[in-house]
Amino acid sequence: RNQLFIDGEWRPGRAGTFATVDPATGKVITDVAQASTADVDDAVEAAARAYTAPSWAAMLPATRARLLNRLADLVEAHADELALLETTDQGQPLGVAAGISVPNAVEHLRYYAG
Repeated sequence: RNQLFIDGEWRPGRAGTFATVDPATGKVITDVAQASTADVDDAVEAAARAYTAPSWAAMLPATRARLLNRLADLVEAHADELALLETTDQGQPLGVAAGISVPNAVEHLRYYAG
């Protein structure tokens, strides 16, 4: 999907799309949405509303922790796929992506869940 997810909805980037390229081969991986200044403003405003919305702000800490831990579980379950995507998209060695970047993302999520 080459759209932006803003305020709970997928939409095209107002600035169009751009190609993301595998730096090892120069081959185009896919086209991704390009956000305009207005898209960024919309995303920031949506995030500010979400942060103070009762559905999040009034949520019990234990519930928020379960959500963050669930996300950590999903990242961990798809670690190999995410590491390969990270390597393909930005050229990071696979060993670094699989051994440091993805596991650190899981640990960060678990830390904030705590």
